Amino acid sequence: MRAVGLFFVCVVLLLTSTAYSQTGRQNEALVRYARTAVTRTEKALSDLLRFYDAGGVSPDKVREVREALAESKILLAEAEGNQREVVAQLRFLVEQDNAALQQSRNAAAQGAISAAQLAIIEQEAVYRRVRLANASGDKQAQIRALGQLTATVKISAEANARLFAQKQIDRATLRQSQKELAQAYYELAVVNDDKESVIKYLGILVALNQEELQASYGRLSPIAIADLKRVTIDLEAELAFANGKMSEYQKKLQTLVQLDQQAVQRSRSGALGAYETAQRQFDLADSQARLTTAKKGE
Repeated sequence: MRAVGLFFVCVVLLLTSTAYSQTGRQNEALVRYARTAVTRTEKALSDLLRFYDAGGVSPDKVREVREALAESKILLAEAEGNQREVVAQLRFLVEQDNAALQQSRNAAAQGAISAAQLAIIEQEAVYRRVRLANASGDKQAQIRALGQLTATVKISAEANARLFAQKQIDRATLRQSQKELAQAYYELAVVNDDKESVIKYLGILVALNQEELQASYGRLSPIAIADLKRVTIDLEAELAFANGKMSEYQKKLQTLVQLDQQAVQRSRSGALGAYETAQRQFDLADSQARLTTAKKGE
């Protein structure tokens, strides 16, 4: 499973010399992109602070850019394999969230924002705590954070189910909240080494993504459909592996490699940005390494 976020890059352990060499070159591209992102965001923050000192910028805007800078530093640290910096920047973001949460709760108590808006802010803060727990490798912290996440996402999913029954939201909105809930339960099951629940929630995620993929044809762009198809096949591969179906697992990985090869070819047309191009090359090296490792385990 890959974690999904604006600046979030999965660091993958590649087990073959060919894949390692390939990923080394692609990691260099990610490092270059991340350094550029850090430099540009630092410049933006510096400019913003001058306006802020003059009273022309809101504190919320400054916080937003500070968070963007921290995220770009996380991207760079992950590309360089600097886990200590990843944890440090995530701690900073969690501290920012804690301060913002208190302000938001005060605003909600005064009626300045709705309960629904507060719930979204709280959910985003919990996601950050999960990221910090995962990055630090603290199992107990992971369990606590994921427990908070499942509780928060469950409230949102149940509310969306009621809204869907009242025909106030569409199926796509309901499905997204169901995916977020299944993902949270899946991650909690992984941390708890609960194989039965891992299979259960992977199955739910596969079914929801397959449904979303079918609904996307004729509605989304070819690139967006291809990305969604990749996520779906990746989930199907993980489900096959969890069920011990190694032949099916290899077939899904072969399909994943083909999809990644096609994505890399599309990225060379110049339609994607530097980060998206590098990420697709990184995905290809990852899927090739997973397939090679699976074949060695035959």
